[in-house]
Amino acid sequence: MQNNEENVNQRDEQDVSVQYDFSIKFSNNSKSQNLLVNKTLHSEDETIKSERDSHLLNGSKKSGNYCAVRAGETLQITPPRQQIFEPVKGQDKLEDGRNVNPTGKEIQNIIIETSLISSNPEDEGLENKNGSCDDQSDIESTDLSTPTFSFRALGSRHKLILISISLCSFLSYLCLSLIAPFFPSEAASKNVSDSVSGWIFGIFALTQFLISPVSGKLLPLMGLKFMYIGGLFIAAGCTVLFGTLTYIDTSSENITFIIYCFLLRIILAIGCCGLQTASFALVAKEFPDSVATVFGITEVFVGVGFMSGPAIGGFLYGSGGFIMPFSVVGAIMFLCVPFNFWLIPADTVVEKSSSSKISFWVMMKSPKTIINSFSTLVAAMIYSILDPTLEPHLSGSFNLEADIIGLLFLLMAAFYAIMSPIAGWICDKLPDNRGVLIPGFIISAVGMLFLGPSEILGLRDLLDDQLWLNIVSLIVLGIGSSLALIPTFDIYVSIAEELGFDDDLGMYGIVAGLWGSMYAIGDFLGPTIGGTLLDIYGFPFCCTITAGACLFMVPLLLFSWLYDTRSCR
Repeated sequence: MQNNEENVNQRDEQDVSVQYDFSIKFSNNSKSQNLLVNKTLHSEDETIKSERDSHLLNGSKKSGNYCAVRAGETLQITPPRQQIFEPVKGQDKLEDGRNVNPTGKEIQNIIIETSLISSNPEDEGLENKNGSCDDQSDIESTDLSTPTFSFRALGSRHKLILISISLCSFLSYLCLSLIAPFFPSEAASKNVSDSVSGWIFGIFALTQFLISPVSGKLLPLMGLKFMYIGGLFIAAGCTVLFGTLTYIDTSSENITFIIYCFLLRIILAIGCCGLQTASFALVAKEFPDSVATVFGITEVFVGVGFMSGPAIGGFLYGSGGFIMPFSVVGAIMFLCVPFNFWLIPADTVVEKSSSSKISFWVMMKSPKTIINSFSTLVAAMIYSILDPTLEPHLSGSFNLEADIIGLLFLLMAAFYAIMSPIAGWICDKLPDNRGVLIPGFIISAVGMLFLGPSEILGLRDLLDDQLWLNIVSLIVLGIGSSLALIPTFDIYVSIAEELGFDDDLGMYGIVAGLWGSMYAIGDFLGPTIGGTLLDIYGFPFCCTITAGACLFMVPLLLFSWLYDTRSCR
């Protein structure tokens, strides 16, 4: 690529510092990336070659810090999480849809187009005296569209891997919430208190919070395929075994039933945690240029599995009793084991991150991380606090059966699923995702106040025992919880980029682990606090406390948003 004469003829004998904007187009239709680089020119025939990697540019691409490249040097940059080569005509060829070099080593991607969009003399500044931007002279331009992730464009193997990850994510979180519409009443029939029942719900998330960092460390030692299939097998076995607990005799004492409930939920959480950790590593390995997009897709299935679990569990419980939901879901998970054993390649390895700066504690030192962690925690509590509390409330107030209660859980899940892609689209359009979080928490607080209904509304006599109000409140909560949860992962990614983390597997692993841990804490606190508050104060007070937590996040997010806005000026 050569520079246009008009950009260098102004100063024949002097160095000219010029700012270039590169656009890189990859062969697998991944999104084009724009890159700003400062380079000093000596001659009009100087060739510029740049392959994008933000972490070699002396700071985040969002922070506006760029590196200076001296004249005559070629900026050699290799994108993270992938190998890059430019094919040589007559030597390199494509075989079976793969990009290979003469040695036969598989290459995941090829840069097929590099365009130098514009240049701006640095000494003239990016703005003229009138405050408007300088005219940008096109040096070489190509009409580049911005490709987006497309399921149709994937190969058959990648389609199957994405389907497998989505299905396993759905099933693993289905196990978590499957028991919501019928277990509290089943436990009560065995003389188990609401608070203990809440702990049985919450121990799953607490175990995941403790195991998530460990599973990340064990992944390179155990291997991705072993952890993925092993976690799936353990989760399937524990799910089936949990259904057999109904046959434990509790006529004399119920301690055996309680111990086995805790034990199986803990082992189930370990299996699901290993499965989810391996799933994310598989996403980063197989979809290196679309990690965020594919992660968003799988998170939709996580949310749908978590929120549709009560509906599916209630329907199966009504059809065949306590053992039926666990037998059906466990059998489906067992069937997935041989399929994934065939699908996932044995030689899939997780490469060690090239970044030495990546650290969980470095992330946690940022005030933005702390605030976003609280946001994730509270957003997770919005739904999880209803697991042990909504069923007793609906059955006690309206005498509803388990399958009907499950449908009401599904109603909230349906609006969560509908709103999730819309929330993601809104986040992509806004410069700051806190603009989505704030209305999400406000909407969730309103839904909680009317679900109780809360005594602070002063309308208990008018609104109490109104089924239609509970239905509307669950719809509002489905919308609000999606707005309060979906933006949090992308905010973590932005924080990591601002801290200078490399845009590679290690960074995404830290972000995913942090997000998963905060979500797991909220998922643990919701049932445990909810069950305790239900036991002592009742359902309306439980909803009031949850609404208060949502409203507490609003001024906290507003303050951090305004502080960042003023700091940027």
